[in-house]
Amino acid sequence: MSADLHGYRRTIYPRKSVQFRVHPRALFGVGYFWLVALTMPTPRLEAQTSKQSTRSGIYTAAQAERGRMQYALSCRSCHTAASHTGVTFAKWWKDRTVADLYAFMSTQMPKNDPGSLDPEQYADVIAYLLKMNAMPVGIADLLADSSALAQIRIELPPKATPVTAPKTQKQTQKPTRKTRP
Repeated sequence: MSADLHGYRRTIYPRKSVQFRVHPRALFGVGYFWLVALTMPTPRLEAQTSKQSTRSGIYTAAQAERGRMQYALSCRSCHTAASHTGVTFAKWWKDRTVADLYAFMSTQMPKNDPGSLDPEQYADVIAYLLKMNAMPVGIADLLADSSALAQIRIELPPKATPVTAPKTQKQTQKPTRKTRP
Protein backbone atom coordinates (compact mmCIF):
# COMPACT_ATOMS: atom_id res chain seq x y z
CA MET A 1 0.00 0.00 0.00
CA SER A 2 1.19 3.42 -0.75
CA ALA A 3 -0.31 6.85 -0.46
CA ASP A 4 0.50 10.12 -2.08
CA LEU A 5 0.94 12.87 0.48
CA HIS A 6 1.87 16.25 -1.01
CA GLY A 7 3.81 14.67 -3.78
CA TYR A 8 5.69 12.24 -1.59
CA ARG A 9 5.07 8.56 -1.66
CA ARG A 10 4.72 6.93 1.65
CA THR A 11 4.32 3.28 2.32
CA ILE A 12 1.62 2.42 4.82
CA TYR A 13 1.89 -0.88 6.57
CA PRO A 14 -1.17 -2.62 7.94
CA ARG A 15 -1.40 -2.59 11.74
CA LYS A 16 -0.69 -5.81 13.46
CA SER A 17 -2.25 -6.48 16.80
CA VAL A 18 0.27 -7.43 19.43
CA GLN A 19 -0.77 -9.47 22.39
CA PHE A 20 1.12 -9.39 25.64
CA ARG A 21 0.72 -12.21 28.02
CA VAL A 22 1.39 -11.28 31.64
CA HIS A 23 1.25 -13.73 34.43
CA PRO A 24 -1.28 -12.72 37.20
CA ARG A 25 1.39 -13.00 39.89
CA ALA A 26 3.52 -10.45 38.07
CA LEU A 27 0.61 -8.00 38.02
CA PHE A 28 0.06 -8.56 41.72
CA GLY A 29 3.75 -7.94 42.43
CA VAL A 30 3.83 -4.70 40.44
CA GLY A 31 0.60 -3.50 42.03
CA TYR A 32 1.88 -4.31 45.51
CA PHE A 33 5.12 -2.45 44.82
CA TRP A 34 3.29 0.73 43.81
CA LEU A 35 0.87 0.47 46.71
CA VAL A 36 3.74 0.31 49.18
CA ALA A 37 5.75 2.99 47.38
CA LEU A 38 2.88 5.47 47.29
CA THR A 39 1.72 4.96 50.86
CA MET A 40 5.15 4.97 52.47
CA PRO A 41 5.72 8.31 54.22
CA THR A 42 8.92 10.15 53.50
CA PRO A 43 10.72 12.02 56.29
CA ARG A 44 10.77 15.23 54.26
CA LEU A 45 6.98 15.25 53.87
CA GLU A 46 6.47 14.50 57.55
CA ALA A 47 8.72 17.41 58.52
CA GLN A 48 6.69 19.77 56.34
CA THR A 49 3.34 18.70 57.74
CA SER A 50 4.25 18.37 61.41
CA LYS A 51 3.73 21.37 63.61
CA GLN A 52 6.26 22.72 66.04
CA SER A 53 5.48 23.55 69.60
CA THR A 54 6.57 26.38 71.86
CA ARG A 55 8.19 23.68 73.99
CA SER A 56 10.75 23.02 71.24
CA GLY A 57 12.70 26.28 71.71
CA ILE A 58 11.50 28.75 69.10
CA TYR A 59 13.19 31.97 70.27
CA THR A 60 16.60 33.07 71.52
CA ALA A 61 17.58 34.57 74.86
CA ALA A 62 18.75 37.74 73.08
CA GLN A 63 15.37 38.08 71.38
CA ALA A 64 13.56 37.64 74.69
CA GLU A 65 15.78 40.36 76.19
CA ARG A 66 14.90 42.73 73.33
CA GLY A 67 11.25 41.82 73.94
CA ARG A 68 11.62 42.60 77.64
CA MET A 69 12.87 46.09 76.81
CA GLN A 70 10.08 46.66 74.28
CA TYR A 71 7.52 45.34 76.79
CA ALA A 72 8.81 47.87 79.34
CA LEU A 73 8.40 50.70 76.81
CA SER A 74 5.08 49.78 75.21
CA CYS A 75 3.17 47.32 77.39
CA ARG A 76 3.96 47.78 81.07
CA SER A 77 1.96 51.00 81.38
CA CYS A 78 -1.28 49.02 80.82
CA HIS A 79 -0.39 45.39 81.62
CA THR A 80 1.12 43.60 84.56
CA ALA A 81 3.24 40.49 84.14
CA ALA A 82 0.45 38.48 85.79
CA SER A 83 -1.88 39.30 82.90
CA HIS A 84 0.47 37.50 80.50
CA THR A 85 1.58 34.51 82.54
CA GLY A 86 0.24 31.41 84.22
CA VAL A 87 -3.48 30.68 84.23
CA THR A 88 -4.41 33.88 82.40
CA PHE A 89 -2.02 33.17 79.53
CA ALA A 90 -3.14 29.52 79.40
CA LYS A 91 -6.81 30.51 79.31
CA TRP A 92 -6.35 32.68 76.24
CA TRP A 93 -3.56 30.99 74.27
CA LYS A 94 -3.21 27.31 75.19
CA ASP A 95 -3.37 25.05 72.09
CA ARG A 96 -3.65 28.01 69.72
CA THR A 97 -0.92 28.98 67.29
CA VAL A 98 1.74 31.63 67.73
CA ALA A 99 0.27 33.23 64.59
CA ASP A 100 -2.97 33.81 66.54
CA LEU A 101 -1.03 35.58 69.30
CA TYR A 102 1.01 37.54 66.75
CA ALA A 103 -2.11 38.62 64.83
CA PHE A 104 -3.83 39.77 68.02
CA MET A 105 -0.82 41.72 69.24
CA SER A 106 0.03 43.30 65.90
CA THR A 107 -3.53 44.53 65.31
CA GLN A 108 -4.65 45.37 68.86
CA MET A 109 -1.53 46.41 70.78
CA PRO A 110 -0.35 48.76 72.15
CA LYS A 111 -3.78 49.91 73.21
CA ASN A 112 -3.00 53.58 72.69
CA ASP A 113 -1.53 53.02 69.18
CA PRO A 114 -2.36 49.59 67.72
CA GLY A 115 -0.02 48.28 65.03
CA SER A 116 2.61 50.93 65.66
CA LEU A 117 5.52 48.56 66.31
CA ASP A 118 7.69 46.91 63.68
CA PRO A 119 6.89 43.25 62.95
CA GLU A 120 10.22 42.20 64.49
CA GLN A 121 9.36 44.11 67.69
CA TYR A 122 6.10 42.19 68.01
CA ALA A 123 8.04 38.94 67.55
CA ASP A 124 10.48 40.07 70.27
CA VAL A 125 7.64 40.78 72.70
CA ILE A 126 6.13 37.36 71.96
CA ALA A 127 9.53 35.80 72.71
CA TYR A 128 9.53 37.62 76.05
CA LEU A 129 6.01 36.39 76.84
CA LEU A 130 7.10 32.83 76.07
CA LYS A 131 10.10 33.25 78.36
CA MET A 132 7.84 34.57 81.15
CA ASN A 133 5.76 31.40 80.73
CA ALA A 134 8.80 29.13 81.15
CA MET A 135 9.09 28.09 77.50
CA PRO A 136 12.56 26.81 76.59
CA VAL A 137 15.06 28.97 74.72
CA GLY A 138 16.17 27.86 71.24
CA ILE A 139 18.96 28.71 68.84
CA ALA A 140 17.07 30.81 66.24
CA ASP A 141 15.01 33.97 66.52
CA LEU A 142 11.25 33.78 66.24
CA LEU A 143 10.42 35.19 62.81
CA ALA A 144 7.69 37.74 62.15
CA ASP A 145 6.22 35.55 59.39
CA SER A 146 2.56 34.64 59.81
CA SER A 147 2.76 31.47 57.74
CA ALA A 148 5.74 30.20 59.75
CA LEU A 149 4.09 31.18 63.04
CA ALA A 150 0.93 29.31 62.03
CA GLN A 151 2.96 26.08 62.19
CA ILE A 152 3.87 26.62 65.86
CA ARG A 153 1.36 25.53 68.49
CA ILE A 154 1.39 27.14 71.94
CA GLU A 155 1.95 24.26 74.30
CA LEU A 156 2.49 25.11 77.92
CA PRO A 157 5.08 23.29 80.01
CA PRO A 158 3.70 20.68 82.40
CA LYS A 159 2.84 21.97 85.83
CA ALA A 160 5.46 21.24 88.42
CA THR A 161 4.17 18.98 91.11
CA PRO A 162 5.12 20.16 94.58
CA VAL A 163 7.52 17.92 96.40
CA THR A 164 6.26 17.01 99.84
CA ALA A 165 8.21 15.55 102.70
CA PRO A 166 7.40 11.92 103.45
CA LYS A 167 4.88 11.51 106.22
CA THR A 168 6.13 9.96 109.39
CA GLN A 169 4.10 7.51 111.36
CA LYS A 170 2.48 8.92 114.41
CA GLN A 171 3.66 7.55 117.67
CA THR A 172 1.27 5.04 119.09
CA GLN A 173 2.08 5.82 122.71
CA LYS A 174 0.30 8.68 124.31
CA PRO A 175 2.45 11.05 126.25
CA THR A 176 2.15 10.52 129.95
CA ARG A 177 0.92 13.27 132.14
CA LYS A 178 3.29 14.33 134.75
CA THR A 179 1.81 14.98 138.10
CA ARG A 180 2.92 17.71 140.39
CA PRO A 181 4.74 16.69 143.47
